[in-house]
Amino acid sequence: MTLLLRFGLACACGYALGSVQLGPFLLRSAGPDRAGGASALRSRGIRVKAAASALVDIAKGAAAAPLLLPILGRTTGLLVVLPAFCVVLGHRFPVFFRFRGGSGAEPTLGILLFGYSYGVYALLFDWTSAVAAVLVFCALTLALGRVEVPAAVASAFLFFYVLLAAPPVLETVATASASALLFGLSADRIVRGGLTALPRGSDAHRWRIAARPFALLFVVIDAVWSRRIALFVIGSVALVFIVTDLVRMIAKAEFRAVFKRKERDRFSSMTLFLVAAFLTFLLFPGAIPYMALTFITVGDFFGKVVGIRYGRRRLYRSKTLEGSLAFFAGSLSAAYLVAVVFSAPVGYVFLGSAVATIVELFSAHIDDNFTVSIVSGGFLAAVRYFSGV
Repeated sequence: MTLLLRFGLACACGYALGSVQLGPFLLRSAGPDRAGGASALRSRGIRVKAAASALVDIAKGAAAAPLLLPILGRTTGLLVVLPAFCVVLGHRFPVFFRFRGGSGAEPTLGILLFGYSYGVYALLFDWTSAVAAVLVFCALTLALGRVEVPAAVASAFLFFYVLLAAPPVLETVATASASALLFGLSADRIVRGGLTALPRGSDAHRWRIAARPFALLFVVIDAVWSRRIALFVIGSVALVFIVTDLVRMIAKAEFRAVFKRKERDRFSSMTLFLVAAFLTFLLFPGAIPYMALTFITVGDFFGKVVGIRYGRRRLYRSKTLEGSLAFFAGSLSAAYLVAVVFSAPVGYVFLGSAVATIVELFSAHIDDNFTVSIVSGGFLAAVRYFSGV
């Protein structure tokens, strides 16, 4: 049999495998839009059936490569990736159900799980990255009570990890492709569901929340040029904000478009953030300032968005369990990638993320924009000193 025929047969088998679904039988009482197991998990009375349907769909994706690889053979290289993703195509447009199926996220997750598990087994991926992805997914799922956003964040994390840490071989290409596809499918659900919209009437300056991660450019400046130049840039920006705050407080001006109401008679959180960033880069060595800055930028971004939108269970003062879980997930995912890029111990990531989350939770009297990076950076510096790593 020629390569073309084997390739066509593998694609057809993949499509047929994807078209086999339990959802339309188990969930027919839920309506045609509930064919996918994940979407039905939120409906009372059919959760067990939905879970069974979702597990079958995930298993289809996980079994795709082992079943189709014998048809193609190892000599075909990257061609094995395409028939595997035909399973997703068959799930979305099943021939047995008038081409109306689920979103395809479940079989894509199955492909990702198989590829990543094999990558860990073959020592292509560090097993701690899988632990980080699971923690990120579980923390966000507990915070939101949904799987769309956790799946998008975890898949994006794995995608960038594979690109940064693994060689460009068949297994890594397939895993990265599955991660990118799962992110796209999850992002589509997020946009359609309006899950990122902040509630009206909140004292949250949306542009300030969105702009916070851009502070990671300080890391780029430090890594590309030098610590001295980074300190000069951060210090200059901080000085501008300090002078602006002093003028604002002396003149009793509010500038509501830029500053919050509660910042009328005190230094703004932006100023405190920049001062803390300057001290962090000044006091702590190596990649520790990078992680500390990541905690208060990406972690705080996640915590604020989720806390404002989904915060229900209050832990301490205005802090909620949902916001703290999201803070931890954002800190862990971003800091892990920073550790990969700058060859820092991954143990710093888990310890630092936990400490930063605790500091953010209990920073009631001092702005967390100042305390998180200082305390977490100091903690990691102490661990570095006493461990000798």
